[in-house]
Amino acid sequence: MTADATASPGEPADEEMDAHDLPGELGMPTEPSGEVDLQLRAARLWITVNRPYYSRALFACRLLVTEQVVTMAIDRKWQIYANPEYVTSLSVAETAGLIIHNLNHALRAHAQRATAISAEARSGNVWQVACDCEINDDLAADGLSLPEGLAFPYFYAMMNGGTAERYFRQLHEGGWVETVTVQFSELVRSSSGSGATGIPEPYEIEGDDLGDHEQQMLRSATARAIREHASSHGRGTVPGGLQRWADAQLEPKVDWRRALASAVRRAVHQRNGSADYSWRRPPRRQQPDSPLLLPGSVRPVPALAVVIDTSASMSQDALGQGLAEIQAILTRVVPGHAINVLAVDAKVAASTRVFAARQVQLGGGGGTDMRVGIEEAAKSKPAAIVIITDGYTPWPKMRPRGVQTLIAALVGDDPPAKWVPDWIRTVIVA
Repeated sequence: MTADATASPGEPADEEMDAHDLPGELGMPTEPSGEVDLQLRAARLWITVNRPYYSRALFACRLLVTEQVVTMAIDRKWQIYANPEYVTSLSVAETAGLIIHNLNHALRAHAQRATAISAEARSGNVWQVACDCEINDDLAADGLSLPEGLAFPYFYAMMNGGTAERYFRQLHEGGWVETVTVQFSELVRSSSGSGATGIPEPYEIEGDDLGDHEQQMLRSATARAIREHASSHGRGTVPGGLQRWADAQLEPKVDWRRALASAVRRAVHQRNGSADYSWRRPPRRQQPDSPLLLPGSVRPVPALAVVIDTSASMSQDALGQGLAEIQAILTRVVPGHAINVLAVDAKVAASTRVFAARQVQLGGGGGTDMRVGIEEAAKSKPAAIVIITDGYTPWPKMRPRGVQTLIAALVGDDPPAKWVPDWIRTVIVA
């Protein structure tokens, strides 16, 4: 509350301020007490009885109250902050739903994922909405009571079942950034805290920091509890999105970047003549008093070709995944060196040698035949060819001559991995 500019003479210029108007000590988070404590305890009991698979993660969280948050938030240390007036205006079931919503930010590692794609630097508000959409369609499908004002994919003309990364791209591509910004400024929408956005908030306090290992243990324990609940209570008792999250935690997909690095190293080692001699680098064991100058042994950086599918079946999401993986190859597999990238639909639309993904020239947009790209890439006899595609393509009947390793990196939703020949190593890009 601010001073009344129209105060009459003799009256104090400043009115007494409420605690939540002060940015200092009065607004700092505290342990809950009184009515809000009873409400939070009842909500926690409701979760334990009705959604028991959240129990272990729930009791690892510290519940605090502060009027500095509008509704409820969670930080990277798994501390949940609740506005006491707001929480006591809800039913116990709604409070439980809101706690579960915030808990899912931590379980789904939204803060870490924001950092991975630099979402917190680009637009924290848009990332938060994307995360909320990823969570809330699952919670609604689970039959939870949720307070009004939470974001859902259909608010922004998006389909259910997407990831936060996908929603983040779609919000930007669909022109929703200004709308989201207005929601946060005019409606005073509350941040979900650093546990969602990766951006520390002023009200967040020090606490017992859960390390990465402890956090991952809680995620794994929750995933196992979800799977056991679904197994013992029958199909349909856990929403599909939550079940897929649990499966991904317990059966993580292949780290295909590591697999690619391993495959390239193996291809180089198996390649005849890969070791060579150079006068530019004398051997370290050269005897100083020897009259003979011997050449040093060197191992050339292997040639690597990437064929990226640019046909009409490739969505913008899939192309974005492909470019991200090309950048990962450049930074993690052949740092400091260039690779050949061929953009292919039913023909080679562009072929470029790049040091960064932004240099890739995309073209095409027609039919799909990755055989054309593989054949063209094989002409340079690379150590390995990586084919980035949604999988809806014919494949060669045999391995190209002179190429040791081929890897099919499948992107998009539910790519048909079974179509890929056995002699091509197949990985699903998450």
